[in-house]
Amino acid sequence: MCAIDAGSDSQVADLGKLYRDLGKKVYAICDKQNDEAKIAIEAQVDRLFMHDEHDFESLILKNTPKEALERFCKTLLWPPHLLKIYPDPAAEAAAALKKYFDWSKGNWGIADFLAQCSEAEIPEWIRKTCEELCILCDSSSETGI
Repeated sequence: MCAIDAGSDSQVADLGKLYRDLGKKVYAICDKQNDEAKIAIEAQVDRLFMHDEHDFESLILKNTPKEALERFCKTLLWPPHLLKIYPDPAAEAAAALKKYFDWSKGNWGIADFLAQCSEAEIPEWIRKTCEELCILCDSSSETGI
């Protein structure tokens, strides 16, 4: 199994088609799409995993316990420009972390956050998607697909 970043949601269907045309099993994971984009992606992949938020940061912030957000805030060495906005980031954890995740996008900010969470603190959508992908990948390897 290999994960590939399409670069933007508008490229998911095209990238899915490329790999499917190469005979690969293709599973797509993305933010909420409009109906037209969703249909286009579903036509090019074997399975679409789409959450109900318009960005991954919102999925994390809306579906993680407040305690986990506050705990992470206290572990960070906050960039000065964000400390000017949020002098006590843990007091406004969701808002401060939204800015931090936007700032650290592509730089492991959310990955670091999730790594410090217990399994129960990780948003249910992520846990269920991982479980389903494991099942799909295990069954594919068993059948030689």
